[in-house]
Amino acid sequence: MSTPLQPVITKAGLAAILRADNTGIAAQITHIALGTSGYTPSADQKSLVAQTAKYPIAGGERLSSTLLHLTALADGDRAFWVREIGFLLSDGTLLAVWSDSSTPLAYKSADTDLLLAYDLSLAALPADSVTIISNEAGLSLSLAGPLAAQAQALIAEQMRGLLQQDQLDQQDQWQRVAGEQIARLLLRMSEVEARQEADRNGLASAAVGNASAIIAEQLCGLQRQDQLDELAGSSRRAGAVLDNHSQRLLAAERRQVADREDLLVAAVCNAAAIIALQTLVIQNTFGA
Repeated sequence: MSTPLQPVITKAGLAAILRADNTGIAAQITHIALGTSGYTPSADQKSLVAQTAKYPIAGGERLSSTLLHLTALADGDRAFWVREIGFLLSDGTLLAVWSDSSTPLAYKSADTDLLLAYDLSLAALPADSVTIISNEAGLSLSLAGPLAAQAQALIAEQMRGLLQQDQLDQQDQWQRVAGEQIARLLLRMSEVEARQEADRNGLASAAVGNASAIIAEQLCGLQRQDQLDELAGSSRRAGAVLDNHSQRLLAAERRQVADREDLLVAAVCNAAAIIALQTLVIQNTFGA
């Protein structure tokens, strides 16, 4: 299976084709160049932006007057993403260039040869103006189809492996993020639980303190009530004693009044008796 490409024909490649056409011969594609830079190709390019390797054409055939099928074998121990492809003429001129700014075309691993098989559309060029020159020591065109299918399957498997690795990396990153979030949540839960425990202990201490204060106040109230009751009893007893003393004082005063009156009467009687006695003595002495 081949990868169809619609490359950008360069101005230098077009000029080379015109020069070859003036001599009555077709321009010859001899090599495929691979690079690692992804971008939008320009007709002003004379080379790839980041060329990594160049491989000779191993085989090819003309599918139509403007469509060529090319194969090449990317060997060696270099590993890189294929993001740009250049098709070189026999004099080294960059005939056409393909690249994509976001999607690589293939991956060349270090321990595996990569079979390149492309259907190259040259609709922008005169018909039959370009031909293919393959490496005699390269691949047989009869094997191009099966090898291309194998290469496509290998590329697809590599892409699946890379996608799976990306998914694994993404899952690992998500797990790390989730683990960090869980750790933060556990830490916050521990802090909240510690605060709750401290608040509960504080509330319990406050409740015990309040209960102790209430009990102490109740005991003080009971003591004050006992003191009030004792003072009331003392007051009642003092009142009874005072009333008794008042009654006794009143009785004594009454007795004193009566005794004073009796003494006055006695004094008057004594005075009268003395006067009478004196009168009698005088009469007896001097005669009346």
